[in-house]
Amino acid sequence: MKVYLASQYARKNELREYAFELEDIGIHVTSRWITEEPASLIDQNEKILWARYDLIDVADADVLVFFAEDPEKQPRRGGRHVEFGFALALNKTVLVVGGIENIFHNLPEVQHFENFEQVKNALKTLRETGDY
Repeated sequence: MKVYLASQYARKNELREYAFELEDIGIHVTSRWITEEPASLIDQNEKILWARYDLIDVADADVLVFFAEDPEKQPRRGGRHVEFGFALALNKTVLVVGGIENIFHNLPEVQHFENFEQVKNALKTLRETGDY
């Protein structure tokens, strides 16, 4: 099973740790963004390249895991919302960790979890059943 982790950029190090945990249990993480240089340190052409990598990585995944933020304290950037919508458009399995950030999180095909441990267990089950 392949999983894409979508989150605000500021949580990159946290998501990298989650990726290690998933890889340790045999779930491949396609999210290259968690290893990239900070966006403020790369030029416009590199930003375009990384945006394309993100779309490729979402398309390559079987499941997208979206890490929600408090709707009242939204970060300035929102690439994770594009990744979420792209995954829905590709009929990927979409899991949300945390609360509902926007109207699309209410769709019945979107599954919700309170924390990473819950979503990790759900991913194990999905991998075992092949139902993703």
